[in-house]
Amino acid sequence: MTEAVQLEFAERDRLGELGLDVDTLHRAARAGLAARATRTGLAPRNAQGSDLVSHAVEELRLLLVPSGWIADFAGGQERTVSADGLTSIIVSTGAGAVGDRTGEARTAHPKGPLMRDAVTVNQGFVQEEFSLGLPVPQPVEGRPLCWVLLVKVEPDRVDLELSVPSGMRDGVVVSWAERIPLPPLPYGPEIEPGEEPPLLDVPVEPRR
Repeated sequence: MTEAVQLEFAERDRLGELGLDVDTLHRAARAGLAARATRTGLAPRNAQGSDLVSHAVEELRLLLVPSGWIADFAGGQERTVSADGLTSIIVSTGAGAVGDRTGEARTAHPKGPLMRDAVTVNQGFVQEEFSLGLPVPQPVEGRPLCWVLLVKVEPDRVDLELSVPSGMRDGVVVSWAERIPLPPLPYGPEIEPGEEPPLLDVPVEPRR
């Protein structure tokens, strides 16, 4: 078994521990990309990034709520929280070496005090990891460990990773306690701003 294949299995196992899988995270990202693609050059400058994040969050919740996950606004920060309350996910555009552990990934834009609070809580997990000798940060005392789904759009692909933020500089998350690189998504001229995005298979349950 090659090192790349071993790594892939390890990443999938780690996602499984969190109640997640690659397909779910890819579908969330695709929903954001489809919404982003409807914007024209006349849209506000932050419209594409805002659409990407908001639609990815919504799709992630549509896929995870049937498994007991819940939507949490956390004072204005959109999080999706696991049924046991120990894991929360934030979606953000990314920059740098997103999806590549050999490089440095970061959030594309500065974050506010809620992200600083999340990083502070995560740092507590990291400190307890060292004291307990655990291999990865672990949530304790019912506090959610905050993960960030980073999405970076390139001309020919979309790079992604799910990571635990542990340090910031000038408001930008620049260090991570744990990183789970995800397979990139193809992206190209078939999805351009102003064109009709591809139809998405979104499961919707009828109201009762």
